[in-house]
Amino acid sequence: MYTKLQKPHGTSVKHQALSALLSIALVFGQTAASATAPLNLPDMGNSAETIMSPEEARRLGENFIRQARQSLEIIDDPDINAYVQSLGNQLAAGSLQTSYGFHFFVIKDPSINAFAVPGGYIGIHSGLILATEEEGELASVIAHEIAHVTQHHIERSFEAGNKINIPALAAIITALILAGQNPELGQAALAASVAGSAQASLSFSRAHEQEADRVGIEKMVAAGFDPRHMPRFFERLQKSTRFGDLYAPEFLQTHPVTLNRIADTRNRAETFNNPARPHNVQFLLTQEKLRVMTAPDPIRLIADYDNRLKSNSVRDPLVLHYGYALALTRNQEYDQARKVLRNLTQEDPNRIAFQLALAETELSLQSYPKALAIYKELLKNYPGHDGITKKYATAMIVTGDFKNAVSLLRSHSLAHPDSPQTFHLLAQAQENVGDLAAAHQSLSQYFYLNGYTYLAVEHLNMALRQPKLDPIQAQTLQARVDELKKEILDNNQTPPPNRDDH
Repeated sequence: MYTKLQKPHGTSVKHQALSALLSIALVFGQTAASATAPLNLPDMGNSAETIMSPEEARRLGENFIRQARQSLEIIDDPDINAYVQSLGNQLAAGSLQTSYGFHFFVIKDPSINAFAVPGGYIGIHSGLILATEEEGELASVIAHEIAHVTQHHIERSFEAGNKINIPALAAIITALILAGQNPELGQAALAASVAGSAQASLSFSRAHEQEADRVGIEKMVAAGFDPRHMPRFFERLQKSTRFGDLYAPEFLQTHPVTLNRIADTRNRAETFNNPARPHNVQFLLTQEKLRVMTAPDPIRLIADYDNRLKSNSVRDPLVLHYGYALALTRNQEYDQARKVLRNLTQEDPNRIAFQLALAETELSLQSYPKALAIYKELLKNYPGHDGITKKYATAMIVTGDFKNAVSLLRSHSLAHPDSPQTFHLLAQAQENVGDLAAAHQSLSQYFYLNGYTYLAVEHLNMALRQPKLDPIQAQTLQARVDELKKEILDNNQTPPPNRDDH
């Protein structure tokens, strides 16, 4: 019965096409030509919320992320997710303009880009994180995207474009997802959705970018970052375009940077007292983990780490050794990785990343008692920690401790109802304890969060067919079936073309 998500055929990612379409649809950045258009500031009133209420924006964002998981390679690593969410929360703190929370996620994509979606969903490309030299540079981009959301730029853009309504905006997002399956068809659907609106909103693009820069700088200062990182990063990206626009970072193609814009951010940054923020090792550890995850050749990567460690110019040797250990682990050189990680945990025993990496290596070497002991102690010290909980539960499943895994994951799913990985692990543990109805219910939520609503309904129906169902449980399951069927009708969803996913 146990089902692992298999994406329907034809959903391979077309990252550049999808990102470009997304930028057009959300009107957060246009072609370089729009950067030279006259600066026409829009009406700064509150009418944007009459176009899309906070509740509608939240639902739209949730719908987007479910569908995006089908087409974008979203990194589901708890360590990386915890870092970007923590950084984003620091920058978003005090954003009273929105009644919903912010959700930050990383896409495995080498291009330098980021984007914002209604409802506070902000996507960050792995290439952007790796391209930043200081945490403040990454913070400047995230703060800029947060400002696009808090200033209601998408609502104001569509308000200027003949008041595009919520169904039309939903059609745009659907077209973006369709572009991941069939780029030509997706572009045609997008053109039909935004006809008569995108062109009207172009004149506001530069104004929105300028306002996002200024509001973003204020958010950086409030979070304790040096705002001068914003113009520095913009300037460095612009210098990289000396070979022509064809080679420009994607961020510059969707967020045009001019000399005036760099000067404006620099002048504004200089009006603030620039704080000396403490060096954040977690930023560097996140970069190293992404570097290892995205490297095409782990053997060459290990050789690169060897050369860098032998040099005398290593700024953070612990960070470099961490990346080296991860590269060894990826190449299945577990014994050597364990030696490196044991040294790291002795040097810095309180660093969660080192402990988790060591536990994972022990698990790979089938040193189960050692791995479980590390996870148990970590969870005791950091109760509810997302990464520790998921990896501890995984270790429990590997070692056959399914009952405790169910208990741990059921509680965790209540605190993290939007985590597909949690429900995937929970379903596996529930199946192994013989609770098939609960396993199907968890798989239903897993498929729903990944955008496969039809499969979610099918698993609920499988749960309803299980014998000896509790009447309350049956009623709950049926209510969820009815809710999802209504959502399918409301969104005009069609069944997937392939039904061999389960």
